[in-house]
Amino acid sequence: MKQLKNIALLCAVLILTGCASRQKEFIALPETVQAQLESTDVYLVDCPEQMGFDIKSSNVASYTGGGLIFGLIDAAIMSSRQSDAEEAIGCIQGELKNIKVQNILHDKLIPLYKNNDWLKTRHVHHVTDFSKEKCKALCNSSKSDGTLVSVFYYKLSPDFKTLTGTLHVTLYPTGENLMRLVKTTEPVETPIFKTNVSATEILENSKDDIKENAKLWAQDNGSYLKSSMESLARKLVLSLENVMKHPNYSLEG
Repeated sequence: MKQLKNIALLCAVLILTGCASRQKEFIALPETVQAQLESTDVYLVDCPEQMGFDIKSSNVASYTGGGLIFGLIDAAIMSSRQSDAEEAIGCIQGELKNIKVQNILHDKLIPLYKNNDWLKTRHVHHVTDFSKEKCKALCNSSKSDGTLVSVFYYKLSPDFKTLTGTLHVTLYPTGENLMRLVKTTEPVETPIFKTNVSATEILENSKDDIKENAKLWAQDNGSYLKSSMESLARKLVLSLENVMKHPNYSLEG
């Protein structure tokens, strides 16, 4: 249950990245569409309150040719690793409660959205939760030409040596002129701009034990973790700023 909000945020990320049908990670904004964009409502989904983490996959079944028994062994190994990680990460979760991750990121992110020339941000809103239906409702109620949704997710690598943050940004056409221009009646199904940027922080003096690494992240009453989050936010916003300077340029060639 303590990972519930992280799971919800991950689901929001999956909505934005279109995992179900393996859609493009980057969609360039057509110049003809950009020329018609006169206002945008920006929605920032609340940041996770708890640290996410990856689990190293067990490949016993693949090494042995599969089968029910080895599949069960894989499941048992993964369950054990999940439990070990949840126990180890406890000290990080405790310190994270006192770190305003959302403020750290949004204090840098909001000025970027507000000062972006082509985006023409009208209002910036905060959204506590997110889903595809919520996204549809936001788009349907928008009074602006475009609706931008921004989701941030962060997690530790399986060995707890690397902290990765990813910012997903998607712009939907919600004004009548834009929807007519891109020939859609379903804004959520037809994003006109999409990108994501990632940044990492490497744990100094890391060990080969996840419990020891968790303690290093949480050391000094969370000051090391806070400074790492601040560095992560700076990197992400700088990367996003560079991408948004040239929204018409396709990174996929």
